[in-house]
Amino acid sequence: MNFSSEDSNIVKTADGSFTLRHPDLGETYHAQEGAQSEAHSKFITPSHLRERLLKGPVRILDVGFGLGVNCREALLTEGFGPLHIDSVEVEPEALERGLLLFPDDPLLLNLQRNRVHTRPHR
Repeated sequence: MNFSSEDSNIVKTADGSFTLRHPDLGETYHAQEGAQSEAHSKFITPSHLRERLLKGPVRILDVGFGLGVNCREALLTEGFGPLHIDSVEVEPEALERGLLLFPDDPLLLNLQRNRVHTRPHR
């Protein structure tokens, strides 16, 4: 993935994945160890998602969709069994920020096309 110097909010992490620095808060969405590594160490592994999927359907409530990395990694695990994800995000711009990093991501593109459950931030 190549980014220009204009993309100063894009940060390459230790595992080679990318995250963004929030334009207002100045903090990165993910740890410097890496977005993918963090999704596995703080979300996939502790929830025992693979093992639970082998036993039957799993439903996940993802509070704070952010850039979509946790959902994306969970969906990559879906081959182990049926998975349903409900996600909530208060920042309408989060989806567009995710698309900066992952412009061809099917999950994000589908969400962009079907934004029927969004409300403007007040």
